[in-house]
Amino acid sequence: DTGCTTSGIAADLAINLVFGGQSDWFLPSRGEQVWMYSNLTVKGVGGLATDAYWSSSEYDAANAWYQDFHTGLSSGTYRQDPNVKGATIWVRPVRAFG
Repeated sequence: DTGCTTSGIAADLAINLVFGGQSDWFLPSRGEQVWMYSNLTVKGVGGLATDAYWSSSEYDAANAWYQDFHTGLSSGTYRQDPNVKGATIWVRPVRAFG
């Protein structure tokens, strides 16, 4: 979101979210989404739809990576693909905790 002047994009929605009294939300990276799929979705927790979600990981200037939470694993690899940044895909902000 740093340096981006486009409002309403996935990173902007996540970074500006105030929910449950919390305002430290962010858009997860590809690696964080793999963790979410492996540790939440496959166990039936987390409330993620069986659909694709944007990550914060950029593929190139025109495309970003998304995680497919429907197929998740495909041929032993996590189903992640790049897509044009203007595409309509789900957004799931997360918070860091420890």
